[in-house]
Amino acid sequence: MALLIAAWGCLNVPAQAQEGTYPSPVGAARMPQPIPKDPPPLAPEPNLIPGPVSPQAAPMGPPDCLSLPYNHTSAFQCEEYVKENGFYADIGPIALQRNHLGAGDIAVVNARAVGLQNGAPVIPNPFEPPPPGIVGALNFNSVTPPLSLGIIGTVGYLWHNQAIEFSSFYIWENDVSKSVNMPFSLDTMFYNPPLAFIGAGMFRYADSVGMNFGSSLFNAEANYRRWSAGYGGLEFIIGARYMRENEMLNITSAGTAILSDTNALGMPSPGTNAISYMVITHNNIEVPQIGLEWNLPIFKWLTLSLLGKAGWGANYLTTDVNLTRSDGLTAFNTMRHAWSFAQVYQLGAFADINLLERLRLRLGYTAFWLTGLAVAVDQVDFNLQGYQARQALGVQGLANALQSGNLRSVFAAENAYPHGRANNDGSVIFYGPQIQLMFFF
Repeated sequence: MALLIAAWGCLNVPAQAQEGTYPSPVGAARMPQPIPKDPPPLAPEPNLIPGPVSPQAAPMGPPDCLSLPYNHTSAFQCEEYVKENGFYADIGPIALQRNHLGAGDIAVVNARAVGLQNGAPVIPNPFEPPPPGIVGALNFNSVTPPLSLGIIGTVGYLWHNQAIEFSSFYIWENDVSKSVNMPFSLDTMFYNPPLAFIGAGMFRYADSVGMNFGSSLFNAEANYRRWSAGYGGLEFIIGARYMRENEMLNITSAGTAILSDTNALGMPSPGTNAISYMVITHNNIEVPQIGLEWNLPIFKWLTLSLLGKAGWGANYLTTDVNLTRSDGLTAFNTMRHAWSFAQVYQLGAFADINLLERLRLRLGYTAFWLTGLAVAVDQVDFNLQGYQARQALGVQGLANALQSGNLRSVFAAENAYPHGRANNDGSVIFYGPQIQLMFFF
């Protein structure tokens, strides 16, 4: 029995040492955390109310503006996306070039080899057109209308899937000239001149012949646009357009007079015989129009667009054809007013670059085709109708026309007689690049 008690005492000593400390390789032994006497208290129970909960006791829910309609099938429909409202505008430069004026001689080389009489050159008959087959010296296609600069701008208001906008552009006149110089060697295509314009070097046997041409274009339009997500970027356009197309064509001829104080008929004349035949046309086109614009997103920052518009309406036109001499004497100044059926067609291709969320740059190319116009070239009549004016008075021959009793009447008849052609069926094409900076407010 004594042995059992001694053995129990030996075993009990290390057990107490193990219970009171943690063994440690260095330093003092560490004390373990005491075992709590009582378990931790339980979390408080939530303040629950036995259901069902009445509407008055229910917590506040989301506002009605965040609710979907009862017939809404999903939260991600194209028809129910948030639509923007606001103003937008764009402005930038535009440059357009007119097509060529067309074929047709203005002056030819004098046929000296044919017009010899007694060894001396003979001035061709100014009352007859030059004979065919002569070498051309100047024609309407001798000039190429230049690329003329202008400005374009648009302002509009967008709401939901529609917009209304007003846009305009103006192309300034940019003249181009061409002349040919061959002393005593040029014949213009004009014939049958008025009495005071028969001097040497005016229409036959001239030293120089020139042409100057210029045009300008103004456009203003109001359009309504509408689009739908179901058509994949296609916009429908309907509106009205006003365009004013102006042209100026001036043909000059100059030559050295044989006599310094009088012309070939013995009438007073400046030292240099020169004339100016000028045509000015104004076309005022008013048309309703329809159109389409298609937008194709390529990247997040790039969209390609195609635009087409067509309009049919009326053109109120005016023409002014006049002939003056270098000393200021006016042979005639004929003005004409008329209405014609006009058409306007526009095609454009653009690349829209998104610079910012509400700012983008549009680069494009535009072409306009206008028909039913009074084009300046088409109003030129090389028959100056001086002979017809004398015939209307019953005056026979130059000698009879130069008599003091007939001269004043002939001058009055030449000025009153209609001059220039009445052609309202012309067409022109303008084409060129444009740049626009587009803002959305």
